Amino acid sequence: MRWKRLIYYLTLNILVSACTVLVILYYWETYPPLETGTEPAPIVLATSTATPPVVQSGTVLPAEATEGLPSPPDFISYTVQTGDTLFGIALEFDVSVEAILAANDLDNPDTLDVGDVILIPVGGAVLEASATPETGPSATPPPPPTLPPTEAAGSPGETVLEVVTVIGAGELGEERVVVRQNGDAQVSLQGWQLLGPDGEIFTFPQLVLFQDGAVTVYTRAGANSVAELYWGLEAAIWSTGDVVTLVDPDGDIVAAYQVP
Repeated sequence: MRWKRLIYYLTLNILVSACTVLVILYYWETYPPLETGTEPAPIVLATSTATPPVVQSGTVLPAEATEGLPSPPDFISYTVQTGDTLFGIALEFDVSVEAILAANDLDNPDTLDVGDVILIPVGGAVLEASATPETGPSATPPPPPTLPPTEAAGSPGETVLEVVTVIGAGELGEERVVVRQNGDAQVSLQGWQLLGPDGEIFTFPQLVLFQDGAVTVYTRAGANSVAELYWGLEAAIWSTGDVVTLVDPDGDIVAAYQVP
């Protein structure tokens, strides 16, 4: 009886093994395996020729997307505080007044108000010059005009500068000269000079006056700003009857004012 069961199980195992081999051979013939060393065909990506989209300011792009693009200018915002002047702000951030004006689309540096937020171009042009007072008598001071004009004559589009007044004459702490641009053109005062009664000379630094713009020149020492300059003298120089003379870089007298 046991031999019959053993023969039965052996026969059943042979039949199952035979069926398994037949199934494997069938799939082998139907789906042959890949040959060793065969590489899959490369996938070709279409290259786009479309114009890349414009990226708005402030959008952060991955490094690979910005490779090869020019670096945008860096700006920082600054809120105008009490006592600030455009010249002082330019000195603080080591940029030129003209660069700040251009960055904020301003024509007149005197239009800033406390609380205004302006853009400062970081790494912009360095301030070109500062006031360098010249003291002491000149070797050959130019003669004062016989009839001091109140302002220079000119036509539209030309420079019309006026020595407006002398304030606090005789008091070093208050003594100052006011110069105003009455023409409709922008005027660079770099190289212009104020002449004192005893040959004292003040040379203007890089400074632009717009229409109706004014600048005050103090006799004493101080920190220059876009609207206030300092001669750097140790004593007052103006008194009644003295003539303040304004000359251009060529040495021509442009305006004069007699202290009352």
